[in-house]
Amino acid sequence: NVVRVMPPCLGAASITGPERHTCEADPHADPLSGTASPGAAVPSPAAVHEDIPKTCQASPTSSRLNVCSVGVPASSAVRTVALVGDSHAAEWEPALERVANREGWHVVMLLKGSCAFNTSQRRAGSGSREARSCAAWNRKAAVKLQQIPGLDLVIVSADIKDLYRASEGASGYENAVSGYVAAWRGLPSTVQVDVIADTPRPVPNVVDCLALHRGQAAAATACARPRTAALGDDPLVSAAEELPARVRLVTMTDDFCSATTCDPIIGHVTVYRDQSHISATYSATLAPALRRALAEADKPPRNSTGMGG
Repeated sequence: NVVRVMPPCLGAASITGPERHTCEADPHADPLSGTASPGAAVPSPAAVHEDIPKTCQASPTSSRLNVCSVGVPASSAVRTVALVGDSHAAEWEPALERVANREGWHVVMLLKGSCAFNTSQRRAGSGSREARSCAAWNRKAAVKLQQIPGLDLVIVSADIKDLYRASEGASGYENAVSGYVAAWRGLPSTVQVDVIADTPRPVPNVVDCLALHRGQAAAATACARPRTAALGDDPLVSAAEELPARVRLVTMTDDFCSATTCDPIIGHVTVYRDQSHISATYSATLAPALRRALAEADKPPRNSTGMGG
């Protein structure tokens, strides 16, 4: 398993962080050297759909609050962290697990498909069960987060899509922002919130594109997307800007994109497993970058009595 070994120039390390210059300068730094094709990447387009994080994420129609953990046991942890949100939060599990094992963290996961940690009313979509179950799950998650012993950091992320109902005088986007703010305000006053902005979107049918160009050195270029098209307005970012006292924004875009493009193959790793989710393999290679980003964001709260800002 190439990720278990984690060669120094695999995935995200090839474009960001202190390892980047070594990877650029050394032509022999190819982590998949010896493979038959210069365009080789892991996982392959045929396998990447199954390259998903190992979590206890609840389904989009279930209100069950599944709780599981990674990292070190709570009894020996130097800090307790919660990862909370939808599948776009869950995709950070491989990276966060590596950070937790290195730093001595106990990470509790509260995750539900198609349901962010947000108090606003979801649009029903294909059926109201998703919206009802999401509201019920959020109520349970809020209670659970009050009960986790020693919790001092909550990491949230979510799909950028506008999934919230508009109301009189407020758009769905505005209600998404206010729902995030309300959810975070409800957390214990000693808890810091780190918001990971949503990941860039690939080209439509990115996996099919990679399959079409598989084995070609130009596959990443052929299936790349302009950076400006891959990014959009993110209500998480807007909400984080409203609560600077205890909420820190973590933006990882440069670990996916150059100044102009976002590539679907980075350091011989397939970045996306579908239209919006990153592969578990690429997530694992992001661990050093995530550790640096969280360390930079991790500052003591300026307001110890409430979520002002």
